Amino acid sequence: MQRTKCRGARQGAAQMSFFNRVEVGLSQSNVDASKATGEGSVKFTTITAKVQVIEPGQFGALTPCLAVGYINKNTDNATMIPSYVPGIGGTRLYPVDSGGDYYAVLTETFYKNVGLPLPISLGVGMRRTKGYLVGVDGFGEEWDNPYFASLGIGLPAPKFMSGHMAFGAEYADSSNVGYDRLGRPMKTARMYDVTLAWLPTPKLNFIAAYLNNGSDNIYDGLEAGQNPSQLGDGFVLTAQYQF
Repeated sequence: MQRTKCRGARQGAAQMSFFNRVEVGLSQSNVDASKATGEGSVKFTTITAKVQVIEPGQFGALTPCLAVGYINKNTDNATMIPSYVPGIGGTRLYPVDSGGDYYAVLTETFYKNVGLPLPISLGVGMRRTKGYLVGVDGFGEEWDNPYFASLGIGLPAPKFMSGHMAFGAEYADSSNVGYDRLGRPMKTARMYDVTLAWLPTPKLNFIAAYLNNGSDNIYDGLEAGQNPSQLGDGFVLTAQYQF
């Protein structure tokens, strides 16, 4: 899952590709994460780099694509420890505000090579991360290795629209990246999203996504001395241009 998982997010992104093997990108999201952070809107910036190690069909018609990548993340979330806590009151609850994810993913597209009327892409991968709530809240001190999976289906665009459309779905496993400064676990619940994309040109696309990271009613957990593990659900609108 490479989009920010949050409620009420707006995102802009740009990507550049080189030699059909290397891709770099930059995106910035404004995340309404007040239920999970207490900070209202959080600015979340990511810088990505991806290398295609094996091209689709390189060693036969059904050879999957293998890609590895790195995602650098930065959040301006500044959730504070209550001032009445002895010794550390008034300091940041999650002192680390930037970090990086490493990932590897296998993707295969089934279309005319197996007699399907529409292209269907399946992907599965693993991510190495320290991000808490995908990094929106901050970063822990321990690595975890959640897996993720994706499905994409190419669709014809309506006659009054140019280009193509696509439907997609993604799932990501839960993660645990250590403890905050109060000694509470920094866990992220399982999440999924469904998307509808419009690609008017090969380089420009618009994506509407519904994202679900569980319930956003976290106050009972906070009163019990627990960290939130969920960002809630909501919609994300993304515009992306590839240079």
